[in-house]
Amino acid sequence: MKKTSTILATFMSLVISRQVVAADELSSLVSVLATTAARIRSISDNCKIAVDPMLEAQVFETLIAVPGIKMSGVTSHFAQRRQAESTVRGSKCYPEDADALKTLNSIYKSEAADLEKLVANKFGD
Repeated sequence: MKKTSTILATFMSLVISRQVVAADELSSLVSVLATTAARIRSISDNCKIAVDPMLEAQVFETLIAVPGIKMSGVTSHFAQRRQAESTVRGSKCYPEDADALKTLNSIYKSEAADLEKLVANKFGD
């Protein structure tokens, strides 16, 4: 009986630790996406370069599949990052910003795809 309870306890700790790792990875990806989106928005605003108006929506749509997620916290995190980025960058458009915007968009798309995969693998049907 003791061996069965030990095996069960080990199994449960693995299940729980797996969920924690998924949550940490999810949190990290969302943080990277929020920061990248803030930089994209700041550069596009400062340099008058059009950017996808639904940039953050893709992330929000992906996260809806995560059980128990507080979307108000996610949207607030994105808004806070954007405000912080605006404060740091100011309103100046720099010569290298057009190239930086291309790089940031590429990073954002890659990280958004990683987020979709993570959510599908961990929380999909």
